[in-house]
Order: sequence, then C-alpha cells, then structure tokens
Amino acid sequence: MGCGAALKLRWEMDRWRKKSLFLQQEKKNAFWGTPWEETLEGLCAPRPLYFAGHEARDPYRDFRTVGDLDMAQRRLEQVKALNRLLMDLCIKQGESVRLPDWAETFHPLLLNRWARAVLGIEMSAEPLTKAEAKRFFRLVRRNDKAPPYRMAGFEEVFIGDLMRKSFDLEAGTGRALREALSLIWETFSQDYEGVTTDDLQGRYSRYLHIASERRQDGSDALPRRTD
Repeated sequence: MGCGAALKLRWEMDRWRKKSLFLQQEKKNAFWGTPWEETLEGLCAPRPLYFAGHEARDPYRDFRTVGDLDMAQRRLEQVKALNRLLMDLCIKQGESVRLPDWAETFHPLLLNRWARAVLGIEMSAEPLTKAEAKRFFRLVRRNDKAPPYRMAGFEEVFIGDLMRKSFDLEAGTGRALREALSLIWETFSQDYEGVTTDDLQGRYSRYLHIASERRQDGSDALPRRTD
C-alpha cells in the first residue's frame, strides 16, 4: 500500500512538472533549493524515494510511514504554490514569464521584488544596486543594534506582501504558500544574520540579486582581502 501511495505521489508530480514554469524553461530541480529540490529528486527516482534531510544517515530512503507520505505531499504542494506565485507576479507586473538566465534558484525572483517593495520602488526582479541593497537591510534591521540581525517583525510582512500577489488563495494553496514562504524567510534570515552592509557582495549573495560593481575599465570589482 505504501509503495502504491508513493507512486501516486510521483504521478501527481509528473503531471504538474509537465506544465510547470520552471521545467518548460529548462530549469532543473535545483532551481527550487532545499528541501524542494531534494523532494522532487527523490520522487523522480524509478522507485520513488523519501528525502529525510541532509542530516539523516540515509538522506534518500524508501517511504516508511504515513508521516513520510504526508511530508512529501506537503512539500509538493508548497513548490506548486511557489511556481504559481512566480507566474502571478509576472502577470500582475506585466512582465514576461520568461525566467532570467541568471536565476539559478527562484529565491531572488521573490526577494528582489519584496526588497523593492520595502524600498518603495517598482516591484520587479531586476538586480538591486549595492546602495539599494544596503538601504533595504538598514530598513529591515532598524531594530537590530548588532549581529546577529534578526529582522524581527518582518517575517509576517514578507509573507503577507507576497501572498497578496497570488491569484489562487484557496485554503489549501494559501496554507502551502504560507508554509513555503516561512521556510524561505528562515533560510534568508539565517544566511544574512551575520553579514554587515559593508560586507555585502553581489557574487556571494544567494537570495538577493545585487548588481556587480564595475571598475572604470568595465571589469567586475573584486572584494577586498581582509587577511
């Protein structure tokens, strides 16, 4: 019975992937990052596997419990809701639904838009200048005196601002989207909690797309060594 339920989940994923934004534009499962990338990879296996987490002794294993199936189903619903949100954001902004080549993962496609909303400028996935990125972090860290920067109170702002951009907020989809955005906020805040505004470097920024600074000769400026 468990094997049959896992196969049904695999078939559900296959139906969604065929019409999904990321697969139509030749993005791989890695576009979704942890834990959605690994969940999709496991379900894509000839015999569907459960992703138990990188900390597990066997990160990919057979489905063993109803809880495994429930978690995989929740992650699938979350990634479907994120895919829908990306499409809705493009449509509402009158943008092309073509994913930019620089988008290795979906994160900056959401966080750049939200950062621009916080800054009070046009909401788009275009790269932030370094000055804009610094101003954004000063705004969301205004209650933080020193690292680690917790950005207290902004998780709900982030979730609410993006959820209002989705056309489909039925109970199930809304719950899945909220869960996904909460996970994104958790990883985003952890990634930047120790980074000062002076240390921001576009090439090392995973969640925000920050334009590279250019020298007068047109080459990318390299970060200064501190050793």
